Amino acid sequence: MSKSKAVKIVNNFRAPKKVGVHHRLLCLTGRNKGVSYYIAGRRVVLGRSDKIDIQVLDEKASREHAEIVNINGDFILTDLKSQNGTVVEDLKITQHKLSNGDKIIIGATVLKFEVFNIESEYEIEVAESEKLPNEEIEDEQKKKDAKKKGNIRLIVIVSVLAVLFLFDSGEKESENKKTNRRRLKDVTSAYEQEQNKKKNAESLKDKKNVEAIIHRGQREFREQNYFRALEEFQQALILDPGNGRAMFYKRKTKQALDESTEKLFLKARREMEGRKLKSAANSYCAIIRLLRGYDDDERYELAENQINFIENKLGMDEGEFRCLKK
Repeated sequence: MSKSKAVKIVNNFRAPKKVGVHHRLLCLTGRNKGVSYYIAGRRVVLGRSDKIDIQVLDEKASREHAEIVNINGDFILTDLKSQNGTVVEDLKITQHKLSNGDKIIIGATVLKFEVFNIESEYEIEVAESEKLPNEEIEDEQKKKDAKKKGNIRLIVIVSVLAVLFLFDSGEKESENKKTNRRRLKDVTSAYEQEQNKKKNAESLKDKKNVEAIIHRGQREFREQNYFRALEEFQQALILDPGNGRAMFYKRKTKQALDESTEKLFLKARREMEGRKLKSAANSYCAIIRLLRGYDDDERYELAENQINFIENKLGMDEGEFRCLKK
């Protein structure tokens, strides 16, 4: 993990204790899960390199993938023309003004942007009391914490009303007792209804986000942009790990990619055997176009090597046979 003056790295996810305004990225998934990165400099760079501010240990991360710049108190996230792109929530971005709670997705790694404004010792105590369990730091745990706070509020309300109800325990049940009982029932019912509405609204929003991502993946699949489709289905599974449709389409896309690539390799080999070198080069170019943007794939490298071999055989300069328009 890189050492940088632009960030302070803490190996836990508890809220900060120092009074003041704090901005941090909390790693929710991946090899650095649970690590907090407090932004201390004006510019912070994220990526796979071990020489930058925040190292993202993800195979889909570029060496310098994205940057966050503090401009007059606004934190602006910019994609540094990365190979696989940067996503905020469910949208691929070029530049985005970060808000508290935004989730930055790089490959399968999710980083949550958080803002803490600690003004007093009381707030510090509250923050400490709301720390999460060691192994659960994702959205589901946040919902559980919110539910826990709500239960505490409910217990307080019930306790107050119970005291009022039991105050006159030595006498016959009075009209006041009956009123308090009705109030207790009404408050409990209203609170439960409010919590159910919030829970249903959040669930509906999550489902809509996942469905939108799956829909984008299906569109990429139809256009034979198989790697982009795989990214979309993987993002859907990050938000909803048990989503059956996302898992089905991910398997289907990988199968289609493998089958299409294998057919092109078979066609190219037959053309090479028949000494149809230019036709074979065109087939290898089709493989490169299919895997465009993913030149770390071994099949991409194999196709490039075969084209270089054909160029040599035909007396052409290396790189003269262009497969991709620049």
